[in-house]
Amino acid sequence: MTGRRFALLLHRQLGLSIGALLLLTALSGTLLVFRPELSRILYPHVFRSSDCRHRVSLAELTRRAAAAVPDSVLVYVEDMQSSCLNAVAIAVPRDTSMSSAPVMIGLDSATGSVAGQMPLAHNILNLALTLHTTFFTGPRGRWLVGTLGIALATMAVSGLVLWSNGQRQRLGPHLKRTYAIRKRYFAYDLHRAVGLTTSALLLVTAVTGVSMSYAPELQRALAYLSGGPEKPDARRIIVNAATTATTLDLARALDLASPLLSDAQPSIAGFSSDNPNVIYVQGRHAGDHYGYGREEVLLDARSARVLATLNTRSDPASWFILLEGAWTLHTGTALGLTGRALMLLIVGLGLCAQAMLGARLWWKRTRGRKGH
Repeated sequence: MTGRRFALLLHRQLGLSIGALLLLTALSGTLLVFRPELSRILYPHVFRSSDCRHRVSLAELTRRAAAAVPDSVLVYVEDMQSSCLNAVAIAVPRDTSMSSAPVMIGLDSATGSVAGQMPLAHNILNLALTLHTTFFTGPRGRWLVGTLGIALATMAVSGLVLWSNGQRQRLGPHLKRTYAIRKRYFAYDLHRAVGLTTSALLLVTAVTGVSMSYAPELQRALAYLSGGPEKPDARRIIVNAATTATTLDLARALDLASPLLSDAQPSIAGFSSDNPNVIYVQGRHAGDHYGYGREEVLLDARSARVLATLNTRSDPASWFILLEGAWTLHTGTALGLTGRALMLLIVGLGLCAQAMLGARLWWKRTRGRKGH
């Protein structure tokens, strides 16, 4: 089997196997690229623009949110300062027999007042985020997403091999022929042209997506190689009433953790998905783009004991540098609004087009075989 034949079979079989998942990933990612702006438009009663300079402390915002839902317990709270939006909190019923669903609460970060509430399940952007990061399969869904990223990178490389293999003419004429769309071979020519145009950014998106999906494992490896601190794995929360059997709430956890965050401002607090008896508090420094921040404190929700602390502020080879770089590239925020627009047009829409064009080519090929 020649190298070109192997690349063709690999490209085709991967496309047929994961094409539908790639389409869902592209559509959800397209929504998430402009998540702050869409949040303001779709849910103005919960997400509003807020003053990024003068903000109430996250502990006080947590107390205000808890007072707004006395029959529920807060399981997550985040100050969305990096997007200049309100703070948001998620609450679940205290009584497991209650039929009410988890609620998302918006809080004006400048005044501390409750801006509005909505059922968590009604937030399509939150559903898009869950789909994009776990495919609704829970915390371990990140392995599925990471594997999908590896497959996407393989498809991009095999596509470039198919485009370049066997071409003996110079690059200029070859590029000109690539972008010459013939009417008779419209789907095939467009698939090649869009693939070549989007290949570089698709590779960046795939590699950064894989690094974010496998972040705990990569961080442990990086900490081992560099001798730096190892980050506790507490990245997700579970909206589950089982977290109510605790003696420590998020407001008190923030009070205990804040003095341990040096000069960082608490940005996120929540119950760990790995262990619902653990509360994590993460702090962000001024100038940090990635919302989770450089410092973290883990607390025992039953005894209020400090379990672990992490400060990667002075560690040049830290997990945070890797994760922030991957996140800014993956979302396009490294280039501001222009970068996010490129991610929308080239990666999001381009990947959707490639999935549909690839399916059309396979269908025409299959129908042609049946015709004979």
